Amino acid sequence: MRFLITLSIALASTNGAAVACPLDDVMKLCVASGASASELENGVKKGDWTVEVLSPPSESLPTTGSAVYTMPSGREFFIGYRDFKDFSYSHCELNFVMALAKLGEEAMICTTDEFSAFERALSQGSKNTVTKEIRTSGTAFLVERPKNTWMTVILATNMGPLKPFNVWGETSSVKR
Repeated sequence: MRFLITLSIALASTNGAAVACPLDDVMKLCVASGASASELENGVKKGDWTVEVLSPPSESLPTTGSAVYTMPSGREFFIGYRDFKDFSYSHCELNFVMALAKLGEEAMICTTDEFSAFERALSQGSKNTVTKEIRTSGTAFLVERPKNTWMTVILATNMGPLKPFNVWGETSSVKR
């Protein structure tokens, strides 16, 4: 049900905005590292991305925080998180207005190979289960991982499947 609600929101938010194809950046930042503060810090230490902290981690439960991450490509992503006693949630989204301004529309169109590689990477690891739903205005992926963790990745489009204009991911985890 949560998957369908998220897809509905993605489909309702399409408004003919800019085109962007940040799939490699989404994979590195949002999918591989977005659910772990230590992975995000490791990326900064390795120089994979830079960070501007918008709100530092809070001292009390739920622990919350947010930051803007800039990838080597120049794309900016907003990441926010909440960490409760038994549940954590993070949200990672492309700043597609800045992506369009920095890279231009033609430089950000995805290829079929990029989409295929992105889909294969989502299902990496034999224990991941990926459910995919395609609509005319976007593609949604639900990635179920071991240890009570799941992720929703939305690629909202406005001009066909190879031209996403917005992309974001949400990761949730039950800590038991």
